[in-house]
Amino acid sequence: MQAPAVAGVASDNSRVCTVCVALLGQQGKIEDMLEGGDLESNEVDFAGWASLMDKLEVQATEPDKQAIFSMIDTEGSGTIDVGGLKRALRSSGVIQTMYDDSLKTFGLLLAATLAFDGGVWALQGGAAAFDFLAAYFIEDSLSVDNLFVFLLIFRYFKVPPQLVDTCLNYGITGSILLRGVFIFAGLAATSAFAPLLLGFSVFLLFSSYQLLTGGEEEDEEDELPEIVTKLLDALPITGTFEGERLAVPRADGSKGWELTQLTATLVSIALCDVIFAVDSSPPCSP
Repeated sequence: MQAPAVAGVASDNSRVCTVCVALLGQQGKIEDMLEGGDLESNEVDFAGWASLMDKLEVQATEPDKQAIFSMIDTEGSGTIDVGGLKRALRSSGVIQTMYDDSLKTFGLLLAATLAFDGGVWALQGGAAAFDFLAAYFIEDSLSVDNLFVFLLIFRYFKVPPQLVDTCLNYGITGSILLRGVFIFAGLAATSAFAPLLLGFSVFLLFSSYQLLTGGEEEDEEDELPEIVTKLLDALPITGTFEGERLAVPRADGSKGWELTQLTATLVSIALCDVIFAVDSSPPCSP
């Protein structure tokens, strides 16, 4: 069965890239399905491809499924080899395009940071410029954990690709604000009571020890912190995404509103940011 043509519908490139990354993350499940006989053959037509994506719970619109199928089916045969999906996606150029865009964005941000640091040097001197640059690189390294938090939350809530950018924009903005709050709160606290730095140091050492020694015991995939799940259980949540809407009227017609799955995702990101932002205070304190 040939992938159907959809007139007047163009798939968003960034969204298709996001779906492709999600598919790469499901490569292990595809291999298990092939070995277990859940798939009759490595070769599937468009209908089989769409069904496979639904089984993998990869959220995608029909135009996106069609675009990815056509991208992999370079020969136009109407079938693709799902066993070679990883190789086909990588050779399609979509992953390389994402890498290139990411490197360009990183380069622009780094250039802007260095330009700002140059302004600090011109106005405040070399010592202030060095302090800013040191704090920047420390915070940049500490914020890497947010990437894994976002990935965990997106997988947990099965965020559709078309809403990933929305969640990232809100999430990154929230991360910046929360880290700023913790940095300035930490500076104020340690300035008022310098021995507090010892408490921060003990906290970080204890956290590092737990990470090094307790990883295997608590290795539960796609599990959010208990404090987050308890809060979500207490909130009236629909359990479904309603576009970019944060709340919708109650389905039973009664007065009031229910929060959408998008709100639950953003609440989880904010709470996890609070948990991880605690590490921002000690490194940026004098």
